[in-house]
Amino acid sequence: MTDTTCTELYQDLMQNVSDLLCDICVIEALYRCRASLPCFGMRPELGEEFRRARDFLEQHARDTETCGRFLLDRLAADVGMKKEPL
Repeated sequence: MTDTTCTELYQDLMQNVSDLLCDICVIEALYRCRASLPCFGMRPELGEEFRRARDFLEQHARDTETCGRFLLDRLAADVGMKKEPL
């Protein structure tokens, strides 16, 4: 990641945020589905959906945090370089 530009880091961050929001939409759909289906917890296929949604949510949250940290570190380094005398 040392050769990655701030723009690329920002784009990666935004892609991960988008993926994270998609995960949240899936969780919302599962939540709404629960209210409309009788015996919601009895459906075995939903267990797989829950597991996948949780795994995706956790991974995209980690990726978003990592990209955000890299971008903040890069921006802080750029500011630090500009403050040093030539």
